Amino acid sequence: MYALFGSTQQVNRKTDGVTLVLIDLKNTPGITIKSIKTIAGDAEFAQEIFDQVKVPLDNLVGEIDKGWPLAESLLDWERIGNADPQAALKNLEKYSKSPKLLEKTMTHPLKITNSIPN
Repeated sequence: MYALFGSTQQVNRKTDGVTLVLIDLKNTPGITIKSIKTIAGDAEFAQEIFDQVKVPLDNLVGEIDKGWPLAESLLDWERIGNADPQAALKNLEKYSKSPKLLEKTMTHPLKITNSIPN
């Protein structure tokens, strides 16, 4: 599964007009994935090529043009994990047991309007 933030309209502020969609990399036509090997020979990275990919509206997370608050929330969690990975794991375990607690701690709680595709 691939989370894609994209601009959905021309706007003055870069944080406006952002939409989040989830894309199934394995089952969506038009996606090519090429492994990128590191100098050590490991294929830890990949290049995703999108060629005329069509994403169903059901894969929309949140509302069209309202994706920036979602991006901020995800970045908050990324920063916590990078600053102190052990603390992030402990918090994740704690929050997984209490979704309401998780919602209270996020800058902009995630609101998923559609189910996430398998």
